[in-house]
Amino acid sequence: MWKKISEKTQALSLLVRVKLKNGYVSDWRALFTFPTDGYAEIGGPFLIRDILYLEINPIEVKHIGKLVPNEYINHSVELRNFLIESKIYFKEVNSSFFIPSQGDGGVN
Repeated sequence: MWKKISEKTQALSLLVRVKLKNGYVSDWRALFTFPTDGYAEIGGPFLIRDILYLEINPIEVKHIGKLVPNEYINHSVELRNFLIESKIYFKEVNSSFFIPSQGDGGVN
């Protein structure tokens, strides 16, 4: 599940952050990767089984240049459809998508 989500968020250039069971909340980052079995990384490595939830910001920010305003692209519909089609449980709260851990610690 997590790898599919990672691939989609990277393809859409979305920012993600994670909350772990110990209360730690990561910074918003563009990369959600898997450096080795059982571990994920968003700014630093952590055990996959420690994920409480992943939060996704569906708004892509395209920086064009110093004199040109950023472009904001809302990918909410595409992200929502992807999660529904992939049968991934999620909640939408204040324009963010929250994906809780499935409790299995897997990355499928």
